Amino acid sequence: MRVRNWLAALVCLFAVAVSNAASAQESCPQGHCSRVAAALNNFCIANGMAGRPFLVFGPNGEMCYCPCSCVTSKTLISYADGRRAAIGTSTVGNLVANPFAEEGYGSVDVRLMSQVEKATVLRITFSNSATIVASVNHPFVLPDETVSSADKLRVGEAVLDANLRPVRITRIEKIQDFSGELHNLITERKSTAAQDHVVVTNGILSGDWLMQANNDQVEQSISLRTGSLVLFDGSSIHDAR
Repeated sequence: MRVRNWLAALVCLFAVAVSNAASAQESCPQGHCSRVAAALNNFCIANGMAGRPFLVFGPNGEMCYCPCSCVTSKTLISYADGRRAAIGTSTVGNLVANPFAEEGYGSVDVRLMSQVEKATVLRITFSNSATIVASVNHPFVLPDETVSSADKLRVGEAVLDANLRPVRITRIEKIQDFSGELHNLITERKSTAAQDHVVVTNGILSGDWLMQANNDQVEQSISLRTGSLVLFDGSSIHDAR
């Protein structure tokens, strides 16, 4: 209980400061937000504070801020009914397409949005003409049905599209001064099964925030068919779907 109270006080302090200070702070290094601040991030989400970046201490003791989101607001999400709409318009309860899920879709349980200033993102262009602008640790699904972060992808390599077909990467551009909204989703938040945490972004398969956070912490690639994810909430779910 002491830890929880300390964490709550820390979050409240950061919440007051973030609206004025976030734009003046540097973004935390790649992976730091999920590897080091997963518990804090989960607390923020659970308490309805996922709509903005939150300040944390960086790996070298400096103040930095962690956005818990991943792709730009105009990125199109594919839904179970066949429509596509900007991720910024998604709502909790929406059913999003997921070719790996048993039912072929998953429920949006959490929406995440962060307003960032001068963040580093990647613009990735694919052979099917799709383009995605995402954070460097955004997870993509590879042809072997494992997950790779955006920064590990290389031109000429392939990822999977919504029909489980490989599409080649034709260009990767690093943008170091992106300012605007970054969004993400958590689907089926009570399921530890990796296959339940896939969404279709601009026709390309991506992992949700939970997949991203888990992928940041492991050295081996996560297998969508057999992988099990940590929920970051202190609970253990044994009946993963």
